Amino acid sequence: YPGINVQHYGTDVRWAKSHDQDLGLEFKILNSNLSFVLDWFEKYRTGIFLTRDNFPGFAGLQYQPDGNYGITLNRGFDATVDLSPVPITSKFSVSFRGTVSYNKAKLLENGAAPYEEPYMDPRGRNLNYDYGFIAEGLFQSQEQIDNHPDQTPVGGKPRPGDIMYKDLNADGVINVYDQTFIGNGSIPPLTFGLGINFNYSRFYLSAFFQGTQGAELFLDGVARSPFFGSDDNNIYAHTVSRWTAENPEEHPFYPRLGYRHSAHANNNVASTWWKKDVSFVRFKTLNVGYNVPNELFKKTGFKDARIYFDAVNLFYWSPFKLWDPELGSGSGNAYPNTRNLAIGIQVHF
Repeated sequence: YPGINVQHYGTDVRWAKSHDQDLGLEFKILNSNLSFVLDWFEKYRTGIFLTRDNFPGFAGLQYQPDGNYGITLNRGFDATVDLSPVPITSKFSVSFRGTVSYNKAKLLENGAAPYEEPYMDPRGRNLNYDYGFIAEGLFQSQEQIDNHPDQTPVGGKPRPGDIMYKDLNADGVINVYDQTFIGNGSIPPLTFGLGINFNYSRFYLSAFFQGTQGAELFLDGVARSPFFGSDDNNIYAHTVSRWTAENPEEHPFYPRLGYRHSAHANNNVASTWWKKDVSFVRFKTLNVGYNVPNELFKKTGFKDARIYFDAVNLFYWSPFKLWDPELGSGSGNAYPNTRNLAIGIQVHF
């Protein structure tokens, strides 16, 4: 008779608990036209249900057990500055609203057994971490490869131009025990926005900016290995910045490139070489217009009208230059944010 394959073990399962603290401050100045709101928070969660990591194999279980092992800590703040429309002259007024949010999440406990090396333990680190090797540069010669810890377990015998990884446990071999926490993940700890409005007589202009700071992205797919699958992939123009025997740069964008996986397996692994800062500031929206005087419509039957120009996703600033950093894609293989421009006349009857 067929049996039951139990893939998830759990006993005494219960709901997680959250212990929240919040401290708020709000005040206004300039006849209540300028307001400030600051909110500090801390969220301590215990008993989070998760699969226990690194459970000893000698226990005889086929799968890792589940339970209320997780403990996390979130700390951060939200801040808002708001200026109500303030007249600068009889015809000109200004208003704006700015927001900033910061959140830092840490994993305090996951119920795991002691790790082989302390630098492999995720406890006390960013909850949204990235894991991999630490790149120390590129091999420039065979002699350098021969004098370096054996890197064969990573992806076969390395060649000049391949990425050189750090031997964290100093055992003379680069393998999975030399991987550690190399990034804070794609979720930014800091987000911000600013909206500003100008009015002059019948003209108006509104603009909105948004951005993030601290998010990181690891290249993958064809962005990391342009010739991984076949010879007909689209490749980026920056592929010309690569290590070659004729141009042995120390810090090109790409290490030595090869055709198919086996030709560059040493380079096609997660490491700090492929970590990119995807912080950005985006000019999100722009609205410019003119409200036509009502006197012009006395004999037309129209109530009012305006002439306007609207724009969305005009441009952005970022240290990451390959594609829109907000896509969240390691290969750029995602539908991009579109730029929309519109000019029109709006009439009310």
